[in-house]
Amino acid sequence: MYRQTIAFITKGDSLLMLNRNKASNQGLWNGVGGKMEAGESPNECIVREVKEEAGLPVDQMHFINKGSVR
Repeated sequence: MYRQTIAFITKGDSLLMLNRNKASNQGLWNGVGGKMEAGESPNECIVREVKEEAGLPVDQMHFINKGSVR
């Protein structure tokens, strides 16, 4: 089983959602996130995935970790 992260990025009343273009989630809307790499913390994964998927600069001081689901 993969460990994954997801981020919901807001600006004012707007929410950034990505439309997935790969099977099996093709056509579905979701927040930004993905699989954690070996040795990577959830916060490090969020920073990397937001940069990779949305091209947005972010550091761990600019988001709020709301927890985890197991």
